[in-house]
Amino acid sequence: MMIINFVSDPEAYLWQGYVFAVLLFLTALVQSLCLQQYFQLCFEVGMNLRTSLVAAIYKKALTVSNVTRKESTVGETVNLMSVDAQRFMDFTVYMHQLWSSPLQIIISLVFLWTELGPSVLAGIGVLVLLIPLNAVLVTKSRRIQVKNMKHKDERMKIMNEILNGIKILKFFAWELSFQKQVEKIRAWELKGLLHFFHLQSFGIFIFSCAPILVSVATFAVYVMVDEDNILDAQKAFTSIALFNILRFPLGMFPLTLSSMVQVSSLTRNICIERRTCAVKFHEASFAWNQDSDVTIKDITLEIAHGSLVAIVGSVGSGKSSLISAMLGEMENIKGHINIQGSMAYVPQQAWIQNATLKDNIIFGSSLDETRYQQVLEACALHPDLKLLPGGDLTEIGEKGINLSGGQKQRVSLARAVYSNADIYLLDDPLSAVDAHVGRHIFDKVLGPEGLLQNKTRILVTHNLSFLAQVDDIVVLEAGTVTERGSYSTLLANSGSFAQLLNTYGNQQDNIHEEEAMGKVITIAKDTASGNTHFNMLVFLLGLFLLIATGLASFGTIRASRVMHEQLLSNILRVPMSFFDSTPTGRIVNRFAKVKTLDIFTVDETIPISLRSWMNCFFMILSTLVIICIATPYFAIITLLLGILYYFILQFYVATSRQLRRLDSVTRSPIYSHFGETVSGLSVIRAFGHQERFLQHNEKIVDVNQKSVYSWLVSNRWLAVRLELVGNLTVFFAALLAVFVKNSLNSGIVGLSISSITQTLNWLVRMTSELETNIVAIERLNEYTEIKNEAPWVTTQRPPSQWPNNGEITFIDYKVRYRPELELVLDGINCDIKGTEKIGVVGRTGAGKSSLTNCLFRILEAAGGKILIDGLDIATLGLHDLREKLTIIPQDPILFSGTLRMNLDPFDQYSDEDIWHTLELAHLKSYVQALPEGLSSPVSEGGENLSVGQRQLVCLARALLRKSKILILDEATAAVDMETDHLIQETIRSEFANCTVITIAHRLHTIMDSHRVLVLQEGKIVEFDNPEELLQQQGIFAGMAREAGITRSQDTAL
Repeated sequence: MMIINFVSDPEAYLWQGYVFAVLLFLTALVQSLCLQQYFQLCFEVGMNLRTSLVAAIYKKALTVSNVTRKESTVGETVNLMSVDAQRFMDFTVYMHQLWSSPLQIIISLVFLWTELGPSVLAGIGVLVLLIPLNAVLVTKSRRIQVKNMKHKDERMKIMNEILNGIKILKFFAWELSFQKQVEKIRAWELKGLLHFFHLQSFGIFIFSCAPILVSVATFAVYVMVDEDNILDAQKAFTSIALFNILRFPLGMFPLTLSSMVQVSSLTRNICIERRTCAVKFHEASFAWNQDSDVTIKDITLEIAHGSLVAIVGSVGSGKSSLISAMLGEMENIKGHINIQGSMAYVPQQAWIQNATLKDNIIFGSSLDETRYQQVLEACALHPDLKLLPGGDLTEIGEKGINLSGGQKQRVSLARAVYSNADIYLLDDPLSAVDAHVGRHIFDKVLGPEGLLQNKTRILVTHNLSFLAQVDDIVVLEAGTVTERGSYSTLLANSGSFAQLLNTYGNQQDNIHEEEAMGKVITIAKDTASGNTHFNMLVFLLGLFLLIATGLASFGTIRASRVMHEQLLSNILRVPMSFFDSTPTGRIVNRFAKVKTLDIFTVDETIPISLRSWMNCFFMILSTLVIICIATPYFAIITLLLGILYYFILQFYVATSRQLRRLDSVTRSPIYSHFGETVSGLSVIRAFGHQERFLQHNEKIVDVNQKSVYSWLVSNRWLAVRLELVGNLTVFFAALLAVFVKNSLNSGIVGLSISSITQTLNWLVRMTSELETNIVAIERLNEYTEIKNEAPWVTTQRPPSQWPNNGEITFIDYKVRYRPELELVLDGINCDIKGTEKIGVVGRTGAGKSSLTNCLFRILEAAGGKILIDGLDIATLGLHDLREKLTIIPQDPILFSGTLRMNLDPFDQYSDEDIWHTLELAHLKSYVQALPEGLSSPVSEGGENLSVGQRQLVCLARALLRKSKILILDEATAAVDMETDHLIQETIRSEFANCTVITIAHRLHTIMDSHRVLVLQEGKIVEFDNPEELLQQQGIFAGMAREAGITRSQDTAL
């Protein structure tokens, strides 16, 4: 204002102009430094707050009750950890608007009253009228965002399930069904985003036009009310500047209030609840949640210290639930339970941490080399260590992908044994090992001479052969204890235990273990509206801005849709080797709609930055043209200014992009570790390792915070230099005004000082933002360019009825997991006739499951070929092949949704067909008893069903498909004898006219096969009917002796 007065006054002294210019520079400099210091302190507070919240949420997850945990998915909790924690961090920057906005409004109004008198009330009236409109826009936007958050949570939940069950999707050729589910939710999400952008565009239009409307109203009233009122340049630019100052707090105050409401919801979710756990049952009843049926009923049970107690019962009798009750995972409805001493837990489905094999066993304890070697020997791990390339230092991938099922189970057992706890809860640990290894483990670990001989061992088992050697047996039926006593006592009682024993006999389990050698290698990689001019042209420009932002919204949505579809489509088409070597958290990072993550950046951050950049660019261009025409000398300053801005930008962007990459790379382990923790929560709690996992979580969060802090500091570095250059621009513009004051119009001086600097700063900042955020597109492109597996469908389609006979021929077939690894199958030659029942057996790492993967082309041939009914499967599309085969896998994987969806995701079958299938799978009565029947919900991972019931659902899938070729890949490894019997009987009757290949786990399941194929080191060493093989006294005969089988008839069920 003083500079404008100086230029307007022809009698002013020259030295006054210089003083005004210096004062203007110093004032602007102090303001910039104070502002940047404010932002730095706010961001530091925000970072500390985010760290604390992430730790609190993680701690909540470790201690939350089982009921509360089931109310939300892993994806939703990850969103809480990322989105809401980030909102708190962002809120710290603007929280002072709660008091500063009202203060700015009052001060601005006082100054405006001083300049324009009562006329200012007209402008205030316009602003007041705009407030309700702004409130409506904010409210509607908030509703859209809340709805979109739900869609995003649902999409991320499905994506997590897809990534965790990708192998099942490939086996059953279900990728398209799940792709359509994700794309359907994504379409809802983008529809909401488009509505949000429309509201945002209208808001930008109102925000841009507000100064014009306010200025018109105020100046018109000011001139009209009194003829003596003269609107000169000083009053005009001072008033416009004050109205612009007023615009910011009026816009920010409701947004700040809205943001405060958002972050306040998080505090209600972080109330950590703790429970105490006890050991002795007294009339105790348990349920999975307060509203569900009681699962464990009126249990009164005391287990002596140092005893070995077996818990047996049929499928669904409550064995695993009893263990869960001891772990504190169930709701105690009545009675009480006390546990005295530390616990170790071996779950039915082994949980393996993403670390070395040695770290998985030691599990945070100090290393006792002598005990460690004893544990390895007792758990029969020494032979496996010889096969692994790095021995016990071999890196085990996410979820133990480098280990077979049996190896995972023995590592899980070794972890428990090494912990040296007082009480061991063992949920069927011998189900995943063969007879020989099972006997070794029982003798060396669990038995009277084992390492745990003086410990309390509570063993859930389906293996009846060891029961004679336990101290006590507890028989469960429908969640109650029906019998308890020693083996001989219960046998003499002729009760339910004796009936169970007589029905299934003393049979031992045999499991295949597949070793996948090699290491998992992990390779890491605010909108400024320019000042508007007091004329109608700017109103038209605002209208064009409305149209442009609307068009940009459509373009943004289209780009988001295309990029997400390409990413999803490619992820579903990459080979299994990609998922084996890439942590799930990293893939989820690409899909997550979380600030600083990739899809969010493409959806929202880049469009906002691009719109701001275009706005600034065209505003600067027009302003520079006007100023340079009026004041050609200013062009020289502009040129120098542009060069300086360019060098600052180049220096900053190179650093900023790398820091953003580092931020993204260091965020992935946070979410991977959290997902890993949730899946192994029972084990972590049982071992009492919550504190260690908390410390590890804090460690990886701190690593991420370092990169975040570096990025924030680099932002402040840029901001300070941009402000400095901008202040120099104002200074030189003021000096120029002093030098050529007689030839300058004071209005042009006001324009050059008030407009160009701020807009130039924002142009540089938006340019750097765009450059930095392009990293997200690069990261998305990385995954869209990964080499796909073979096409799903090719031009060479098989006949519709293929295969008619189910004949399978291997011709000199060879395969390896990766080009640099050894062959896992070497020169396989065999003919399998149609309807033949083939058993496949072999020691750990013999190549049994690799054979299955080859039939489905999960692994591609390194040599030779496989013919099915004379057709080379390598010439077929993957879906054409996989849709004609059916597998019942060892790990029964279900997806959240309905029971019907888990059986028939493409809706190809009628309800009658599905009910008939459920009847054959012995699930009809169970499903009929459910309130919603086939539409009954299945929770994430099928957790609301027992393991046996999940396996029966997998059997129902196979029955519904009724393929000519059925593969059983250790399908009964994790189920009890009753479920095993049901599955085997159903397969014999319903697949009598089909070719059945059984990867043997329990030898009795393949003794009635037509032929048994014995694999050793990837080669066929024996292939004949079981009777002949038993007489030959070869490898198979030795395995049979270890399992207590001498004749095939001995095992007929």
